[in-house]
Amino acid sequence: MASYYSNRLHGRRMSDGTRYHRDSLICAHKKYELGTMLKVTNIKNGKSVVVRVADRCSGHRIIDLSYAAAKEIGIIRAGVAMVRVEKYEEEKGVPFKNEKKIELPELD
Repeated sequence: MASYYSNRLHGRRMSDGTRYHRDSLICAHKKYELGTMLKVTNIKNGKSVVVRVADRCSGHRIIDLSYAAAKEIGIIRAGVAMVRVEKYEEEKGVPFKNEKKIELPELD
């Protein structure tokens, strides 16, 4: 279950020392380390968002999202939704690498 931060928390300090801004893509989670990137997917509609853990949450919810993150996955109207939370790891491949193999003719 996921919920989102109320607007009255706008400007207050979070556990990592930053101030909460309702338009940032951050969240509060019980177990993951501060600074961890998480992919949160709304099970009902399939929309997902990548957020950074900036705070700790308490209560029955697994994760609390910022207003912008909740809006991105469509849980503003409901207030609470079932979500899937996965650790997000960015692919660090070779930039601008051509995935398509080019076959060259052999020379005599």
